[in-house]
Amino acid sequence: MNDIIGYVTDPSYFQIWGLSGTAVIFAGCAVAAFFYKGRDGEKYNPLNHFISELGEKGISKLALFFNLGLMIGGILDSIFMIQLGRYIGTPSAVIFSVLGVISSLACLFVGIFPMNNIVRHTVSATIFFYGGMFSVILFSITSFLDKTRHIQEVFSIFAIAVAAVFFAFLTIMRFAVKKGFNLDVSNIKRPAFWLYPLVEWCVMISISIWIIAVSASA
Repeated sequence: MNDIIGYVTDPSYFQIWGLSGTAVIFAGCAVAAFFYKGRDGEKYNPLNHFISELGEKGISKLALFFNLGLMIGGILDSIFMIQLGRYIGTPSAVIFSVLGVISSLACLFVGIFPMNNIVRHTVSATIFFYGGMFSVILFSITSFLDKTRHIQEVFSIFAIAVAAVFFAFLTIMRFAVKKGFNLDVSNIKRPAFWLYPLVEWCVMISISIWIIAVSASA
């Protein structure tokens, strides 16, 4: 019991939470994708399916498994962000930690409100993307200025690259919304290659690699 309490209270164990949170979310994605069958009987394809479609009730066979993965992963990633901020220990680390927690909890709410509840789902997803982007930007600045080098300087550059992927996705989606696009894909003729979901997958993969890399560097 004392070991478990130590993992929660000791910031030097932040990597455990980051790695486990990432693993849970990707496990939910992988299993739900394997058993997925869409409205037209198609298999799941990250080149033209949004991530959230894995959690759409009534369409995705294992939507509950995927959504639980987001909820549990969101909680684990929240602990990761708190502990990472404490591990670095500077005032700016506290701020990026708070933003990271907000983004992680938004991930949890994406699982609570799947695409069937499109308004709340969209709000949760938007908070996740903006919170994640600003969190890694501030992390980059924090790690660059950290004279004690809790985190290697190379991760400052890596974080900017991740933030650029977030920014690209948000910019693309902003223009898409202006053209009348929404996340209701029920009546959309799905192209073989669709930029919107592909870039969304790039966001998820890049932020996951960042979490794994930062965790492994400790």
